[in-house]
Amino acid sequence: MQWDDELNAGFSDSENGTWLDIAPDYSTVNLQQADTHSTISQYRALSLLRVAELALSRGWFCFVWSDVNVFAYLRELDGLNKAFLVVLNFGKDTTTDLSSVTELPDTLTVHLSTVPISPKTFSKSRIPTSQGQGLLLEYSTNQRFHPNHASECYVSEKACYLPALDILYKC
Repeated sequence: MQWDDELNAGFSDSENGTWLDIAPDYSTVNLQQADTHSTISQYRALSLLRVAELALSRGWFCFVWSDVNVFAYLRELDGLNKAFLVVLNFGKDTTTDLSSVTELPDTLTVHLSTVPISPKTFSKSRIPTSQGQGLLLEYSTNQRFHPNHASECYVSEKACYLPALDILYKC
């Protein structure tokens, strides 16, 4: 990845160039950094979010839904009153109905989308996605999905969050 659109993509101010060749489109690629929906901005936001949100880095991974267009899973952590639903559209534009997932609240808030969208909240019975779109939906709940769906959930190392002390511990 280039650092900027200056000479040698910002790696060196040498007139002789750099040790490795610079991509010819480096000045165009750098325009992505200002675009909040560019690929690099999405990766940056997801990386920061993974560090900031315990449920995304340490929580349960649970399969929720799949059809010919959409794959959906959630991330939750015991003791944390927040969870995330990830909806990925690998097919055609569609609307997904997750009303059969009783552990999900009726309203989900868009935390991140790979394309600009409005509104910023969706009913779990009507989650629209376009081809290639990814949604990270956040919701508050104390009800967990994984206890009732053990065969659809995985965790690498079980951990719990204790909000009173703001600690993560093995449970």
